[in-house]
Amino acid sequence: MQRVLPSPFDREPKYAVTVTDHFWHWLYLPVAALTERVARLVGRLQQGRISIYLLYSFVTLIVTLLLVH
Repeated sequence: MQRVLPSPFDREPKYAVTVTDHFWHWLYLPVAALTERVARLVGRLQQGRISIYLLYSFVTLIVTLLLVH
């Protein structure tokens, strides 16, 4: 936390407080970057032909069923 406090003799005192989040750089930013990468990959899959997209969906369903069973 950084604080900027005026002196008692300032005619126009200005106050400023800056608070930084300790978890932001090592937790939130990597999760956001990973989410963005996955979203871009899914976006690429969705731009192709419908038959390829349905094949990906079917393969994903089969893999999910195999993992759950």
